[in-house]
Amino acid sequence: MRKFKGLKKATAITCALSMVVAGLPMSSPVFAATDEQKAMVADATKNLALSKTTSLFPECAEGAQANLNDGKLKADVTGDAHCALSKKGWGYTGESYAVIDLGDYYDASTIEQVLVQYKDAAANDTCITRGYEIQFSSDNATWNTVASAGEDVTFDKDNCTVNDISTTGAVRYVRAYYPKTADYGIQITEIAVLDTNGDAKTVEVSHCENAAGVTVKSEDYNQITYNITAGENQADYKYMVYDDNVLVGNQVEAGKDYKIDGVSAGIHKLKVVSSYNGTTSEGIDSEEVTVKDSSELYTSPRNIVNKNNNADVSITDISSYYSDEYAESAVNMIDGLLTAGEEKNVAFRTGKTSPQSFVIDLGREYKTAELDRFMIAYTNPRTYAKKYSIELSDDGAEYKEVASGDSLICGTDGVQPAYSNAVKLDKLSNYEAENVRYVKVTLSEGAVNYGYVINEIAIVANTDTPTYTTTVDIDAPADLKAESTKYGVIDYEIVAGEGQEDYEYNVYVDGKLAAEKVKAGKGQLTGVTDGTHNISVKTVKDGSLSKAVTKTVVVPLDIVEDGTNLVNENTKWTLNNESDNWSDNPCGTGTSLATGSVVAGGNWYSLMAHTTLVFEQGKVYTVKFTIKSNVKKQFLVATNTNGDKFLASSATATWTGNDEEGYTCDYSAEFEWTAATSKQNFIIALGQLTTEKDGDRGIKENDSIAAGDSINVSVTDISVVGKTKQVESSDTTTSTTTPSATTNPSVTTPDASSADVSTPDVSTPDVSTPDASTPDASTPDVSTPDASTPDASTPDTSTSDETTTPKVTTVKPTTAKPTTAKPTVKPTTKKASLKSTKVTKKVSKKLSSKKVKLTFKKVKGAKKYDIQVSTSKKFKKVLYKKTVKKTKVTLSSKKLKGKKKLYVRVKAVGAKKWSKPVKIKIKK
Repeated sequence: MRKFKGLKKATAITCALSMVVAGLPMSSPVFAATDEQKAMVADATKNLALSKTTSLFPECAEGAQANLNDGKLKADVTGDAHCALSKKGWGYTGESYAVIDLGDYYDASTIEQVLVQYKDAAANDTCITRGYEIQFSSDNATWNTVASAGEDVTFDKDNCTVNDISTTGAVRYVRAYYPKTADYGIQITEIAVLDTNGDAKTVEVSHCENAAGVTVKSEDYNQITYNITAGENQADYKYMVYDDNVLVGNQVEAGKDYKIDGVSAGIHKLKVVSSYNGTTSEGIDSEEVTVKDSSELYTSPRNIVNKNNNADVSITDISSYYSDEYAESAVNMIDGLLTAGEEKNVAFRTGKTSPQSFVIDLGREYKTAELDRFMIAYTNPRTYAKKYSIELSDDGAEYKEVASGDSLICGTDGVQPAYSNAVKLDKLSNYEAENVRYVKVTLSEGAVNYGYVINEIAIVANTDTPTYTTTVDIDAPADLKAESTKYGVIDYEIVAGEGQEDYEYNVYVDGKLAAEKVKAGKGQLTGVTDGTHNISVKTVKDGSLSKAVTKTVVVPLDIVEDGTNLVNENTKWTLNNESDNWSDNPCGTGTSLATGSVVAGGNWYSLMAHTTLVFEQGKVYTVKFTIKSNVKKQFLVATNTNGDKFLASSATATWTGNDEEGYTCDYSAEFEWTAATSKQNFIIALGQLTTEKDGDRGIKENDSIAAGDSINVSVTDISVVGKTKQVESSDTTTSTTTPSATTNPSVTTPDASSADVSTPDVSTPDVSTPDASTPDASTPDVSTPDASTPDASTPDTSTSDETTTPKVTTVKPTTAKPTTAKPTVKPTTKKASLKSTKVTKKVSKKLSSKKVKLTFKKVKGAKKYDIQVSTSKKFKKVLYKKTVKKTKVTLSSKKLKGKKKLYVRVKAVGAKKWSKPVKIKIKK
């Protein structure tokens, strides 16, 4: 047991602390708060911190700053009278602290204890599992830690820590410092600096000189700009700046403009305190400055999305809304009113999944250079988004991000007005177009269980008279058809609208221009990587663009034929990280050596090279390799793209004692494995392999190599060869492979009359085609072709799409592939009308899902089927549509998420009637 100085009653030790003696930290315990100490907290003669000036960082996210040192412990007040050190909206995890200015300089040796009480003893709102430091300073700049506790800190029964202090020198500032902040802040009820002996002594210290002056102004909403003028001989001085007892500038320099953002509206006066050589000045006050609140911008003419300023503005492309009653309430976000509340007449509520998005159609084109900031106002801190992304577009198809972050908060709960956030469009230079019409807002994270409740938004210009042009809307094309049946190729068809016969169009893949000023009709893009892509088309007229028509296309993988080795001399092998010691091309092209120093017990999994190979999902592959090294054990593994799942590995190599110089292990292996995904990292690695993925692969003593020895590695004769497919591969049209960016898609000239690239039906050969099994001896010499009679191997690009009989004069052998050319003569017989189909299985989806699995009856003679999804049984408005070849498909679109009522219907391409509409069952 240990007694406090000046206390007659002993106290129990409850947890550890460290204390400073002559400036050296030592271990010491944290004592429980006694009745005597509790009484001292409210006694100004014993508690030097009582009602003194405080400052904190980052801010008081909940409660009141005055609660930090009002002399009231939790048991003495009704409710939770605390101050939470954090940022409003929670989630801040950086450093935080509270500083108490004792108002005078004290002899630190006459201060015995610092007591801190917390609102509770929970890990999510205190320093438990995080630790703290108690620090002293004479100038609020240089801090000396006089007590601390680590992650194992514990509280007494009253949620207190009481640190015994033993240090010397002058102290004026006392800081409770927290290197990490809890999810809900560090919630403090009281901080007390105790002179338990009643003998606290002030000391005389020399003050440095005040600054000569300070100028303040407010040139922007919620912002103050200040500039300090140094006094004589103050070249080495620094300065601390306070606004309402909050430190807003620490160790700043004279002669520079500093901006303080997030300042509350009203009249402010800054205080500037000089800091030099461990001393401070008395401080000087600035003139008063009036700060205006940015909420005024919602109704200002600078807000270009306020309906009162811009009657043409509208909200479109909403990802989802909370319920049907909010379907028409998005207009409340642009009415210019900051009215708080969550009802449909004052706010919009999104769906309850993250992320959520919507597009603001300005209805006009505004000058990009005049845009300044985005603003959004919330009502409820339990229904708001934390992260944001703002994107701009001039055509509604290609967007560029101009702002993003995770700083959005809701600091109030249902009070008037709604809580406003403002963020600068700080990446505006990313957007190269001169004008803007569409603004896409994406919100995520935060609290979305009840949707995101949005009361108001604003796009603010930097001028009271924003420049805009009322544009004449250009009609978009009537439709766009697009599909991909071959790796690297997208076939598309632009369907012109009425009166658009002579129009020109631009074609984009994933927002990048792929074909410029083409005519309506069919075209083809090549060189497109596998994965999911968005292909868009826009009308081009008089230098302006229409809104885009966009379709999603999945380009299949380039699957190798059976028996082909995926690893060859052109395979690109990459080092796993900079610490690896492989040569530039260690595998596949012959012998290569890798050398490096051995670290005893080190993890050898980092010594590797890898390459990405494309596999057919479900196919069995044979892997062969030969490896030599002076390390006894090694292996080869195949992992998925993330490298976190072992799919296969070789057995541990057998020790052979090879006599070749530099090698002691010579090992060849062959094994089979089934590709679980389409794209995978294939990894060569050295080390000891265990049964567990995260097991020990370190080199052991019996591996004939010691710390400091060199590593010699040779990996040769690698092959990864596909065998006969054992398992049906997945439908590439529903592949979940992460989409890759296009790589300079090359463009063929689209032509409405060009040949259809789809494979003709060869199951019904044309009876007019000569019998390939009976070659005509009179077949003309292919070296002198008849210029008027095209060869069957060369499609006639002028042929009609409706023709079924190719014009052929050269007899082909039986092994010849069917021609891909379209026939040149239209059939004389009238095509029979295709029958209607019907959905054969019950259709259902989860409310939060964007996917619907659909099975319908095959129609004889049909090659493709059109599918439509609508929220209306009469299909007044089609929500989603797709053309497919198979009768069992998966539909995927974010437009299907969150919808409580959906209908689907199917029609064979060429049929007259749709199937009977089927209601999709929605599961929660």
